[in-house]
Amino acid sequence: MEMEMDGRPRTQSAVAQRLVLTARLRPGTRERALELAGSIPAQLGTSGFERLGVYLSELEVVFLIEAREAELLLREILDDPVRATEISPWLPLFDGPLHRAEEVYYWSAVPADTGCSSRHGVRGIARTVRRQLIRADASLLHR
Repeated sequence: MEMEMDGRPRTQSAVAQRLVLTARLRPGTRERALELAGSIPAQLGTSGFERLGVYLSELEVVFLIEAREAELLLREILDDPVRATEISPWLPLFDGPLHRAEEVYYWSAVPADTGCSSRHGVRGIARTVRRQLIRADASLLHR
């Protein structure tokens, strides 16, 4: 079972797609970007997101979207006049288009086939391996 960073079981079983969008910020708009990031609802799970990260530098904003169908979710948001209002306050801050950044390298300490997404999951695997080793040691003693 996949676990969240706080130890709770993950509720969605499909592997999330990551989508990274970036835009250059107009000079002097970083504070407004911080305000907008602070106003994002804390619980986005009902809107299709598994994770959403916003990263700011003085010159750029980066959105990291994780969802089962991240690209489809983004298209749905942009094509829906009501949901498009979620991104519309950001648009005046951009000095140029919002564009996709291609993932060219990704590394994780957790192998993709373990079904674990956090250090808690890795601990669970370590406990299982330890138990198997203890059982193997015990069976050697009983021979």
